[in-house]
Amino acid sequence: MMKKILCGIALVAGLVSCTEDYTDWKAPQHNDAEEPLPKTVLMVEPTESAIDFTAETREVIQLFTANLQADEYTVILSGDETTTNTATLTANSHGEIAATDIQAAVAEVYGGGPDERTLRAKVLAKIFIESQGIYVNTESESFTFKAKLPAGVIFDTDPVLFLTGNNYGWGATWVPLVPVNGHPTLSWIIIYLHAGEEFKFAPQQDWGGDFGMAANIVDNAGMNPSGDNNIVVGNPGWYLIEVNNDPEGEGQTVTFSKPNIYLIGNTAAAGWSIDESGLFTVPDSENGQFVSPAFANDGEVRMCVILDAVGTGDWWRSEFIVMNGQIDYRAGGGDQARVTVSQGQRCYLNFSNGSGVYK
Repeated sequence: MMKKILCGIALVAGLVSCTEDYTDWKAPQHNDAEEPLPKTVLMVEPTESAIDFTAETREVIQLFTANLQADEYTVILSGDETTTNTATLTANSHGEIAATDIQAAVAEVYGGGPDERTLRAKVLAKIFIESQGIYVNTESESFTFKAKLPAGVIFDTDPVLFLTGNNYGWGATWVPLVPVNGHPTLSWIIIYLHAGEEFKFAPQQDWGGDFGMAANIVDNAGMNPSGDNNIVVGNPGWYLIEVNNDPEGEGQTVTFSKPNIYLIGNTAAAGWSIDESGLFTVPDSENGQFVSPAFANDGEVRMCVILDAVGTGDWWRSEFIVMNGQIDYRAGGGDQARVTVSQGQRCYLNFSNGSGVYK
């Protein structure tokens, strides 16, 4: 009996295995291949070959047009072989960007200065594929354009004191000091001084009323000044120089201090107090950057130096910000236009060329 049952099972198995054309099977079960995605090649056409920010008056600049429509585009800017810095911009659906944002981005890549610079731009976008109901990411080939930034810093009111010396051709160049709000005879500057350098001050960009070692000299930073007439630098480095030019009143005082810069206000860890937690780092080199602590909060950035003749309570009399890639001093002017920054960013200042950036 068992033998018959085993033979029956073998027969059934043989019948199944001998159906070579599988005509009794249903169609194989599988998922249909998805339709291939349409090819999304983002091609952009630059609309600007050169932007001169020393004369630019437009509020918005169309930087490019694109063959594929997106709600917005991301633009990555980079420079030439002299810099590894990059900057990121957001363009609207027409390829337009605020002129001030482009100017600040150029400064972020290259720093300040009046030289015309070459920028390389790559455009990224998220494109909606209607037939698939999905978004895909795509990017363009790079294109280039040139940009020129304004030279130097911005003073909200005109300087009232200038510096010149052997490093400046003895009058070929006059370096402006920053006026102090509400103190018409006070000025200040953060500057790198070289060993053996000689300099003096004048109340205009010309000779007349000039003075140096004849003033009351106060050295709070170990600069070790000397000289009979011109001020001769003993120890090189970065200094905050505070000058009171009041020949008909208190006289003339030149004070050398450490170049301390402070964050203050909504973005500072100490809030509206002058505190060491808000101090910028000081570079070792002449072309180095002063770097702020990371911003403690999103908010309107403010920074300042503290002057001996003014004190911490009136810090705003010597405040400044970075605007469009340039250091912008309040000087004797009113409350400045405000710039909002993000938590975790820092401010980078280059006092040698008057540039700055938040990143």
